[in-house]
Amino acid sequence: MFLSIWFFFGKSTEVPMVYAYFIPFSLKLKWILLYTALTAFIPIIILFFAKILKLIHSIHLNSVKDRKYILLLLGVYYWFLFYMFRELYAREFFRPTIVLISVMSVLMFLLSLLTIPTFKPSIHAAGVGALSGFFVSIILLYHEYFMPELYFSILLGSLVMLLRMLLQAHTFTELVSGWALGVLSSVTVFLLTYKINT
Repeated sequence: MFLSIWFFFGKSTEVPMVYAYFIPFSLKLKWILLYTALTAFIPIIILFFAKILKLIHSIHLNSVKDRKYILLLLGVYYWFLFYMFRELYAREFFRPTIVLISVMSVLMFLLSLLTIPTFKPSIHAAGVGALSGFFVSIILLYHEYFMPELYFSILLGSLVMLLRMLLQAHTFTELVSGWALGVLSSVTVFLLTYKINT
């Protein structure tokens, strides 16, 4: 959601965003609201329904079984969402946000696969890692200067990981591995997707 808002409403005049000035404000706002509902609110609803239907024991996903199950479920959901909106990918205006949905799907699958009883990569760290990966991808794809945004995302990621450590929710290794997984997933999906398209 943060990246969508930045992409559509950022003041940068660099190559990737310059066309966004010609898109009506109402269309940007409608897309942000729809995107937020589909990528944030519905997954939360899925989580609560999984708890109500007793498919998981806790919404905190304390057990490995709960965590693997819900991450796999969300991975499938995000992939379905990406498939449903795939035609919008052809439009430059929508492309980065559509690819981000694909990144989330890949990330959920990887987190599900790598979660074991003695090791659970941080979902929070993976999310902020994907944020950093997005800016790395934009820099590599467009050869433009987005270093302040990249620095901000790394700083934000550091703060998130510090808070997760203070809450004793994860070990340092789980946090760093989650963050690295987010960066690698984002960069790989973006670079592969744009390479196939060009």
